[in-house]
Amino acid sequence: MATFSLFVRMLVALGVTLGLLYAVARVARAAQGRGLGRRHERARSPARRPPIEVLARRALSRSSGISIVRVGRRVFVLATAHERVECLGELQPGELEEQLGQSPPGTAGSEDRLPSAWDAAISTLRELTVRR
Repeated sequence: MATFSLFVRMLVALGVTLGLLYAVARVARAAQGRGLGRRHERARSPARRPPIEVLARRALSRSSGISIVRVGRRVFVLATAHERVECLGELQPGELEEQLGQSPPGTAGSEDRLPSAWDAAISTLRELTVRR
């Protein structure tokens, strides 16, 4: 009889423990959905975040490439690899548009001028990275 009562007590304790774990998991999932665990994202509303636009990409190998990205009003040249992104430099605000002939990428007539913009960006980066 004592063994049976111990077995029942163990089942009741296991039930209470599993019930508490389930309740905590539901509360945590609900808090995550409301954004309570994301203070850094709540600080800036979506309207205040600068738009990010990929202007051009060029693959250098199967797992690496170079990209020109506009974040707000700034234009960056990024090196991308399998698990890494590195900022190679920043272009002046009008430098890319000047190379593209005042036609932003993705519009009619910009595809034929894109390689010259890449050549200009690459030559600028080469000058910045030459060891002297």
